Amino acid sequence: MPELKVYPLLVAMSLALVSGAWSGESHSGEDLTGQNFSSRDLSKGSFKNCVLENARFNQTLGSKVSFQGSTGKNVTFKSAQLSESDFDKVQFPASNFSDADLRGSTFRKADITDGNFANTVLVESNFSGAIAPRGNFSDSKFEEKIDFSRAMLENAKFRNNSLEKADFRKAILTGATFQNVKLEGANFSGATMGKVTFNESNLTSADLGKLNFTDASFASASFVEADLKGSRFENSRFDKAEFGHARLGGAKFMKCSLIYSSFFQVSFDGVDFTGSNFQNTTFDGGSVSKANFSECILDKSKVYMDKISGVNFSGAKLRNVDFSNTKFFNCDFTGADLSNSRFEGAFLTGCDFSSANLSGVFWESDNLKKNIYNGSTRFPAPYSPHPSQFRNR
Repeated sequence: MPELKVYPLLVAMSLALVSGAWSGESHSGEDLTGQNFSSRDLSKGSFKNCVLENARFNQTLGSKVSFQGSTGKNVTFKSAQLSESDFDKVQFPASNFSDADLRGSTFRKADITDGNFANTVLVESNFSGAIAPRGNFSDSKFEEKIDFSRAMLENAKFRNNSLEKADFRKAILTGATFQNVKLEGANFSGATMGKVTFNESNLTSADLGKLNFTDASFASASFVEADLKGSRFENSRFDKAEFGHARLGGAKFMKCSLIYSSFFQVSFDGVDFTGSNFQNTTFDGGSVSKANFSECILDKSKVYMDKISGVNFSGAKLRNVDFSNTKFFNCDFTGADLSNSRFEGAFLTGCDFSSANLSGVFWESDNLKKNIYNGSTRFPAPYSPHPSQFRNR
């Protein structure tokens, strides 16, 4: 009987074909439209510059797989495990990466418009310069210092993520949503921020300085020690937001809503809040000098501050506000409504109350010095202005 010869390489190749797995395979430059590679081992494989329209890579395995420069809509990588893989400069709009493990992979300058990354592991990945409008990153797993610099993320969704110290410098975030996202120490320098949402997100120590926000929402967000210096917020919502030790120098909050927000040890020097709503807000400590609260609503707020100097409260609604034990110097209350507010233990000098409504105000007349009123000023009964306390304009 002739001796049966066994060729190990042929056996291995046969097994690979049967199982559908063959690592290291190269398809560079091929048209693989509609091909199914699901459940295969693609370790160190190359799909560079391929056409992958409607191709499927679901539940594939491997690392260091290259898709660089490939194109195709509706490519699916659902539940794939392709760590440290190269997706740089791909054009994969409307593709699905959900539930995949892509840790250490790169998407630099990749077009992943409408991409689905829900519940995807993206630890140590890089999205710098990526084109990802309407991308869904809900419940995706990141880690510190993820790079989204210069990325286009219009209307993208981030929910329940940890993005501590993330780099969003010069990113386009118009319409993006960050819901319940940890963004401590994140850098948004130079980013485009129109109509962005950060509700219930943690922006502790984040860099948000010198930016422009319109119709943005930060409800229940934390700005503890955040840098907002020189930024402009218009028609934006900060209800129940926390601003402990935040840096606001030169910021503008135009017609914003800050209802039930809190400010602890914050400097308001030079900040403009024209037309904003602070109902039921707490101001605890810090300093206020030459700030603008004109036309603001501060009804039922509590002010625990030592000194307020040169502040413009003209036309503001300050009803039922507690200003107890605060010192006021040269503030403008012209046309303001301070009815039923409390100035117990407060000191007021050089302030202008022309045309102000002071009905029901509680103050200690001995603590009033050289203030101003006119014929339209409405004083609390039975108070009558004394020359050392008020002079007529």
